[in-house]
Amino acid sequence: MVFVVVPVLRKKELKSSAAVLVEKVGVQFRAVGWVSLIILLITGILNLGFLGYHWSDLWSGTLWRGTFGHILAIKLFFVSLIYLISAIHDFYVGPK
Repeated sequence: MVFVVVPVLRKKELKSSAAVLVEKVGVQFRAVGWVSLIILLITGILNLGFLGYHWSDLWSGTLWRGTFGHILAIKLFFVSLIYLISAIHDFYVGPK
C-alpha cells in the first residue's frame, strides 16, 4: 500500500479524495492481511506435522532442540511480533 497506493494519491487530481481512499483501501487490505496471517499459521503447523513433529514435541521440548529448533524459535518470535504489530495497528492505531 505504501509503495503503490500512496504515491498515486499524491497526484494533484486525487489529493482531495486521498484520505478517504487510503482509509477504504486500508480496511479492505486489513481483511486480506489477516487471512494471509492465518494461512501462514496453519501452513506452518502443517509443515511441522509433515516433518514428523507432534503436539507433544512442543511441550516436551523435543521441537526446540538443535539448530532447527533454535531457528524455529527465532522465526516464531518474529511471526508473533508481526501478529502483535498488526493487531495494534489494525485495532488500536488505525481506527484513531
